[in-house]
Order: sequence, then structure tokens, then C-alpha cells
Amino acid sequence: MLYFTFYKKPTFHQVTFQDLLDKFYQGELPDVQPIQENSKYRRTITLELPETTQFPPGKYQIPKMIKALEELLPDILSLQKIPRSMLYHSFSIPKRTGGLRHIDAPVPELMELLRKMKGIFENKLRVLSHDAAFAYVKQRSCKDALVRHQQAQSRWFLKLDIKDFFPSCTTEFIHKQLSKIFPFSEIYKDPLVQLNSVMENIIDICLLNGSLPQGTPMSPLLTNLLMIPLDYKIQHFLWKVNGKKFVYTRYADDILISSPFDFDWRMIQTSIQTILEDNSPFKLKTEKTRYGSSAGRNWNLGLMLNKDNQITIGHRKKERLKATVHNFLADFTSGTVWSKLDVQVMLGNLSYCRNIEPEYVQQLVQKYSEKFHCDFEQETKRIIKAQP
Repeated sequence: MLYFTFYKKPTFHQVTFQDLLDKFYQGELPDVQPIQENSKYRRTITLELPETTQFPPGKYQIPKMIKALEELLPDILSLQKIPRSMLYHSFSIPKRTGGLRHIDAPVPELMELLRKMKGIFENKLRVLSHDAAFAYVKQRSCKDALVRHQQAQSRWFLKLDIKDFFPSCTTEFIHKQLSKIFPFSEIYKDPLVQLNSVMENIIDICLLNGSLPQGTPMSPLLTNLLMIPLDYKIQHFLWKVNGKKFVYTRYADDILISSPFDFDWRMIQTSIQTILEDNSPFKLKTEKTRYGSSAGRNWNLGLMLNKDNQITIGHRKKERLKATVHNFLADFTSGTVWSKLDVQVMLGNLSYCRNIEPEYVQQLVQKYSEKFHCDFEQETKRIIKAQP
């Protein structure tokens, strides 16, 4: 099968496939919920098509796409002469849930190439992720993922974790999946591409030790593309089980499934594990499976969707935020000025929390600005501007 993804309400022309759209609007395929209000986030639709589907190359500008990819070859071939291990700096960072996450960061030359490649994939090939994917997607966030469950008035939540997500994405699997996804399905068929191995070289330079490393611009984009057929199969399986009462979202390797009603989570877990194992090298890390209701500690993606169906950063984060703003202003008014780095870290945390609970952050800043007779926003800007 082939997979074709497009915006539900596009603001620019990606591709047109009117006969398939007609089937969609005639109700032969399930519709999706409206775009979230007051958000730039746009929803996509993925269609599963027969392998015999014809996409006229000229109409969809396949030759121009291939030319854009071929322009990457000189830089790729140059970097391929260097041992791959010398193109990365490896280190570990703490995970939010404990333990360490291994990161392989490309050296500047490779990073520049991968960023250029990512731009071509997104702007020339105009690739889009499945509607369920929220990690590393422009104008989508972890809050947007949770809003989907909030809008459905979900009360019961199943969290699943895919084991070894990036390391499981090998050369063979990447080519296999991309060949099912438009426009790559057409690019792979081109005789010239087959002759000069454009796609082989492009995928090769994205790999480290035979799989996707975590820490590059291309790895997240590729994982979302590879998951399109799997996201589609999981989504449609859930629709068959219980119509639109199930909500499915995925943030990288974190799968979240919810419903307004209690459900047989073991059956769902087993079925999804079967879908993954039958169609990919992925497996579920069943020891990390969690099922429960919003009446308990319903934390997902670092956020809480509580019993009142509200998305919140949680009491502890609010207390830490209050203490930070208080201490900054107390020090400032007594003559102790924080460093630019410390102020930037504080503002970064405030920005994240403002995205989740804007009214709370606004009230917090206003409260302490009035208490210390000091304009918080203005003084933080002065510190950042004044210090090198």
C-alpha cells in the first residue's frame, strides 16, 4: 500500500488528488476533529492507497524534487570519506523520568548538511507527518497532543512506550517505509535515482552505526515519516474497535490512547504490539505500560490532565516557579543582579509554563512585580541586553 498525507485545511498548495478527496468527503473515510482554536497547529489526513496508484510526475513536480535531492550529493560524498565516528560528539543527558539519554551530536559540517537536507524534505518535497504525530513537528507541541484528549473529554488513559525507537530505524527499514510514502514512492521509481543511488547516499549520511542517531535534525523527521503507515494502522484499528471514542496520539516513542470510558487496555496493548511487530522492527516496552483514570496522577508528556479536564503544569512546578520569580526580584531590589544565563533559564521556564497556563504565569509575574515595586519584564530585558 501507499500512503498520501495532506493538510485538512491547507494554507498553501501541497498536492491535489481530487478523486480521493471526493471519497473522503462522501464519508468513505472517517473525518477528524476541527483544528484547535487559538493555535497555529494544523491537522493532516493520511490516505492508504493501492500500490498501483498513478501520480503524474509533471503534475506533482517529481523531477524538481529529485533535482533538489541531487544537489546534496557533493557534500554527502565529501563527508562520506570521513570515518563516521569522527562526525559526531557523543554525550549523555539526564532523562526527565530518570536515567540518562545518549546523544550523538553532529559536528558543524555534518549538522549544516543535515539541516539543509531537512529543509529540502520539508519545503521542496513538502513531506507531512501523520495527524497523530506531535514530536518534532512544526506548530505542534506536547500541549497540542494533550488537548486532543482533552477535547474528547477522555477519562481513561493508556500509555505505551516503543522500545529502542531510534536504534531500531535501520537502513533497510528506512528504505522500505519511505518507498510506501508519497512523494518518495515516486522518487524511488525514477531510473536516474536508481542509477546514481541518490536515496541510498541520503539515508546513509543520516545514519551512525547502521541506525538513526538521537541528536540530529534528520532523525526526528525520518522517524515521523517511517511511522506514517504504522500510525495509520493503529489509528484505524482503534476506530474499528470503538469508533471515534478512542483518541490516539504519539510523541516520538510515547503512545497515548484515551477514551471517555473504561476499556480493555490489555487487548489494545496486545493488538498494537502485533501491528508493530508485523510491520516493523519496533516492540513495546511493556514494563513501562501505564493505565488509569484522570482521577489519579494523570501525567503525560510532563503535563497533568486533571479530573476537571484541565491541562496544568502541576503544583510542584508552580511552587518552584513562584520561588524563582520571588528570589529574582528580592535579589534585584536589594542590589544583587543575576547573571544573564540564570535570567535566560528563568525566562525559558516561564515561557514554557506560559504556553501551558498563560493566565497563571501572567498573574504570578504581576503579583510579584507589584510586591517588589519593580517591572519584572522590563528589568529582565535590561539584564539580558546589558550583559555580554
